[in-house]
Amino acid sequence: MKTFLAALLLVGIGLGIFFFFWPSPHYTAADILSDQTILLIQTPETRAARQKFASTALGRIWNEPEVRQFLQRPMESARSKIGEQKESVLLLQEMLKLFGLVEGESFLALTDISISPHLDFDFIAGFDASHHAANLKQEAERFASQYQVEFPSAELEDHREGSVKYHVLTEGRGVKLVYGRLGNLMLVSRSENAFKQAIACVHDKEAHPLGKSALYSAHLQHREGSDVLFFFNPAAALGKWQPFLQLQPALKSQGKWMPFQSIFGTSRFFDTNIEDQLWTTLDSEEAAQSDISDFKLCGCQSLKGVSSNALVYAAAAVNVPSWISRNYGELRKNRIGPWTKQLDALEQLLDARQIHLKQDLLEHLGPEVAMALEWGKETHFPQGQVFIECHEPKSVEAALHSFWSVLSGLAPGVLGEFQEIASSKGEPMLTLNGLFSGVRPTVAFHENWMIIGLDPTAVELAISIMQGDGPRLADSKTFQSVESRFGANHCQFVYCDEKRLFERTYDLLSGIAWLAGPLVPKLQDQVDLSRLPQTATISKYLGPAVSVTKVDGNGFHQSAYGPVNLTVMTGIEALAGAAAWQPAGQTAK
Repeated sequence: MKTFLAALLLVGIGLGIFFFFWPSPHYTAADILSDQTILLIQTPETRAARQKFASTALGRIWNEPEVRQFLQRPMESARSKIGEQKESVLLLQEMLKLFGLVEGESFLALTDISISPHLDFDFIAGFDASHHAANLKQEAERFASQYQVEFPSAELEDHREGSVKYHVLTEGRGVKLVYGRLGNLMLVSRSENAFKQAIACVHDKEAHPLGKSALYSAHLQHREGSDVLFFFNPAAALGKWQPFLQLQPALKSQGKWMPFQSIFGTSRFFDTNIEDQLWTTLDSEEAAQSDISDFKLCGCQSLKGVSSNALVYAAAAVNVPSWISRNYGELRKNRIGPWTKQLDALEQLLDARQIHLKQDLLEHLGPEVAMALEWGKETHFPQGQVFIECHEPKSVEAALHSFWSVLSGLAPGVLGEFQEIASSKGEPMLTLNGLFSGVRPTVAFHENWMIIGLDPTAVELAISIMQGDGPRLADSKTFQSVESRFGANHCQFVYCDEKRLFERTYDLLSGIAWLAGPLVPKLQDQVDLSRLPQTATISKYLGPAVSVTKVDGNGFHQSAYGPVNLTVMTGIEALAGAAAWQPAGQTAK
């Protein structure tokens, strides 16, 4: 009997130790989110990412005392305007405090969008509570108490879904906050449905978690070593807008307006620089065939005409005849108003003179199109050139003359006429007089390039650089330091000297702000111009950045590297006419 009791006692102690030290289930965002999640922003190792981000250019700029002082008034103004959304501000502040305690994973997911009776969003945020479980729980309880003090009508209720306990905080106007622990994760949401869905994903065998979806799993190979991950599911977003689309049959019929199957991105933080990767998969072969051509940008040959003083250089492989034909066809199809008569008259004149733009002009243009932008300290405004590759420059020049003569005939004395002038090197250039006062658009043909500028000086500079007079951008160590990071055979390339570009634009805009401030009283309420950071305070952290786009069998892949990254670089691409190109690649599968 004693032996049996001793054995039972040992078993009991063993079970006690087993259950005491048995870890709670460990989940990640992909385990608890549905495969219908619209947007996910995830930090796999939050503490490490925070530390690394602080050393990047953006992190250092943010922590500059001059920058923080200047942002103080705009942030206070924003808080005062949010007035009626006090509970949202409180929630955001508390979530940032929770974020500061996290050492492992943290994430924010958009789970639902509703448009009736008004636009609203459901989200769920998660924090790994493995390291600071007690502190996270204490912070959550403190926030609930503070919320009830700020909003006396708020009520805190305990709920349970299966074995999972969570808390629901409601307020008289219907504002709701749901929080609780699921395994290792502390979850916060504005929707009880989102919280229950997270529980179902790990306890319901019929659930479809994001981590098991082929769409998300296909991208996980790219996540290793990433500091931030980004996942967007357009199909899920589109599904939430079905009621709206049913009210808009014209929009619903245009199926190509969202041809993406998924968008996945990663960010890695380095000393000073950030590296972003973005993968965009297409949803069908039809979408791929309509958006992808057979051209690739090999070596950026136009670099031979770009000065080392260029602040921005952008090049793309463009199917010019296809792009113009497609867009012109859409213009003819949807033409309205006064453009109808002009288009008809132009087509009739071209036919009468036997001018065939496609054969005489478009088919002689090569696949590479580029733009370079310079902005010296001695000039008030930037100047630059456009480079278009030509297979037969003489034929293109003749067609351009013929086309412009017909076009100017439609509006005599308005469009001006081409006049041939010579550069200092004796190169012939065509300059257009009479278009705008002080502006003389100029075209020159050198080797296999058509060079276009807003004045003869810009074009002459490009020609001299091509002839070897003056340093080229391609030979600049600043350029080479980032250009060599990515391989060849991309379909688009953008380089930006962010330091010099910021110095030129910031000096100009801050000067305008100083002049406009006294004339716009409301501006003084928003910003304190006396606290504008000095140019060097920000520019000392900036440097060269580059962005490239490639295409493979699945879709687009964009890479960016530099102090200020993908968002800014994408904006520069848009300004450079990035929407015009049709990138290289295979048919999407």
